[in-house]
Amino acid sequence: MIAPTEMISHEFLNEGHALQRTRFSNGAEVWVNFSRDLPQNGFWAKGPGIEQSRTLVKDRIVTDIQAKDYHFRETERKLVSKGTNFRFE
Repeated sequence: MIAPTEMISHEFLNEGHALQRTRFSNGAEVWVNFSRDLPQNGFWAKGPGIEQSRTLVKDRIVTDIQAKDYHFRETERKLVSKGTNFRFE
């Protein structure tokens, strides 16, 4: 769990500040990328006993959570537009 732990550093990792990393006293790290390469609010977090991410894989948003005895993966459907017509694939 990250919320009750002390934040020990926060870094901007590129010129535009879109890529950021925060480190916590329990060893957890959170990476966020506010660029267009990841979905809005995309992130990757790794802490003691857990790894979690929300990324873009082949134009689909993928949420992934892994712990010792637990794995959750959800892939959102892709929204396809053609003119004024929209559909999910």
